[in-house]
Amino acid sequence: MQKYLEKLAIELFNAGAVEFGSFPFKIHEQYPDFPLSPNKINLRVPDSGGNLTLDIVAGIAWGMQKKAAIAQLKYDLVAGLPRAGEPFAEQLARCCKKPLLTLAKEKFSGGERQVGKITSGKYQPGQDVLVLDDVASQASTKIEGIRRLEEAGLRVAAIIVCVDREEGGSEHLQELGYRFLCIWELSSLFSFYFRAKKISQSQLQEALNYSRLAKQIFLTSIT
Repeated sequence: MQKYLEKLAIELFNAGAVEFGSFPFKIHEQYPDFPLSPNKINLRVPDSGGNLTLDIVAGIAWGMQKKAAIAQLKYDLVAGLPRAGEPFAEQLARCCKKPLLTLAKEKFSGGERQVGKITSGKYQPGQDVLVLDDVASQASTKIEGIRRLEEAGLRVAAIIVCVDREEGGSEHLQELGYRFLCIWELSSLFSFYFRAKKISQSQLQEALNYSRLAKQIFLTSIT
């Protein structure tokens, strides 16, 4: 599986899914003076503002499926968080022959968007659902989605993302009692890119420094 994931990582990089510059994230809404992120992982399809091909989406979904299998997860349903997680959920649900749930992306007062209720898919209260998304930072969107699913009487088997940015979200979810899995931690992904001569030493170090600082700020804010 390692060789497969390395090939997939190169495909992601070549597709422009790893961007460098200065990017604001949700943490900057609470801490506007916090340094901007030196990188962004854009795991969206063209219709959503990204460059992922259907083959890459299928590759990521396969990686998520393998992670679930290795962890021996039992689940009845699959749900992708809107909108970034939906392509992976659609692919995984099709391959596993599991029902797919769709969640709304609702607009609230002030223009803020949050995860809404289940809009499609058949389910029964008490069933276990596997939740998929693209990346994890502070996991606020994950928690919104989990709450909507639990309000419908469902149990969350686990949350799986492609990349954990290692900014405290995975720890927070686990502290809340949820299983969290990822294909790559950002540190391992960027270390691979450095070894493959895709990024420089300074780009690697900037990524690690930012993740460490963001995690420290976030975990301090919730204690």
